[in-house]
Amino acid sequence: MTKTRRHRVFDRVKPLDERILIALRKLRNPGLTVLLKAVTHSGTGTAYLVFAAVLLTLNFFQIELLTEQRLFVRCMASALIAWFVSRTIKNFFGRERPPSNHALVALPSCRSFPSGHTASAVAFLVTLAISHHPYARYVLVWTILISFSRPYLGVHFPSDVLGGVFLGMACGVIGAIGIWSGQNLFSLCRPNTLLLAPFSLWASTSARSIMVMRTQQNGLRCLDSFIFFVLFIQLFGSWVVHLRIKNDLKVI
Repeated sequence: MTKTRRHRVFDRVKPLDERILIALRKLRNPGLTVLLKAVTHSGTGTAYLVFAAVLLTLNFFQIELLTEQRLFVRCMASALIAWFVSRTIKNFFGRERPPSNHALVALPSCRSFPSGHTASAVAFLVTLAISHHPYARYVLVWTILISFSRPYLGVHFPSDVLGGVFLGMACGVIGAIGIWSGQNLFSLCRPNTLLLAPFSLWASTSARSIMVMRTQQNGLRCLDSFIFFVLFIQLFGSWVVHLRIKNDLKVI
């Protein structure tokens, strides 16, 4: 699909997008605006990194403030996947943002389609739901507010949000599969598998069980560390790209 064809698709839905944006502007009021500004800032890459860092630190010291805290922070990896993929798709489509004169917050420097905030929030929600996490119902409310806040604040077209929903659903399923694979990767070291067969002649059942337990714990700690590392790399990369785009605009 050429760039001209991609733009034609957006031109077809733009009239409907603009009508919806006009309707949303009529709903604006100070209290709702303050709420949605706070909500939309909670869905940034920085917010994900800070929250994940806090939870991983608590996990390291065996402090659990949330129900199934380890699973909760692992599900955030799907939000990272959606955020990274959305940035790539934004550059591919190159859709312009809505006019800045109606925006209630500063327009981001990246392109508009799809909504990265929506994609990340939906991916996080889908992964939590597939994993049967008890907090999925609360994240559902937060996801709806995130998705609504983007066109309400004037930084996205409604079709950008719709694209983010579909992208988030796909990334959420991928994230859930990745978490399941990571959690079960070290279960291959069960006492009756071929990996431990050479040791079965001399290791007792209890000793082998301890070995398996430690291996699984180390594996899950590695998974937590990997999630934190990738979150940090993603945040740093987004910051560098933002500075480069900002400098290019100054030159122009």
